[in-house]
Amino acid sequence: MSGFKPYDASSSGSGSGGGGVFQPEQRNIEDISSGQGSNLLTVTAPTGKVIKINYLATGGNTSQTGISLIINGNTLIDNKTLLDRTPSNTGSTVFAVGVLGDAPFLSNQNIFQEIYCTSFALNKVGSPTTQLITCTYEIGEVK
Repeated sequence: MSGFKPYDASSSGSGSGGGGVFQPEQRNIEDISSGQGSNLLTVTAPTGKVIKINYLATGGNTSQTGISLIINGNTLIDNKTLLDRTPSNTGSTVFAVGVLGDAPFLSNQNIFQEIYCTSFALNKVGSPTTQLITCTYEIGEVK
C-alpha cells in the first residue's frame, strides 16, 4: 500500500485513481492497564483492509512517558510522552491521537487527528507503564 491516501483508492501513490472513502467494518477499543512493559499493543489489518486509529491517550488526567508508536514498520513517535484525554501541555516531546486542546496545543506537530495504516505497534521504553492507556481504532476498506 505504498503511497496510500485515506480518501484515494489508488495504491500506486501517483495521486490518480478512484478517490474512495474509508468505510469501517469493525471498531475496537483497547484498554492497556498500568504495569505493562515493552510491547503494549500490536495490530495488523487483514489483507486488503486498512486501520484507522481514532484515539490514543492515557485514560486519566496524567500523561505517560516513554511511549513509541510504529506505523507500517516505521517509527513515527520515538520515546515520547503520551498525553491524557484533556491535555494542556505543548512541545515536541508529547504526542496523542484524537484529543482536544487549546490553540497552542493543537499546533503541536505530534498531535494527530487520526492515523491510517495497515499495521501499528505501541511500545513502552524503559520501566512499565504507570497509567491506563486507551486506544480506539477501526478496521475497514477504502471504497
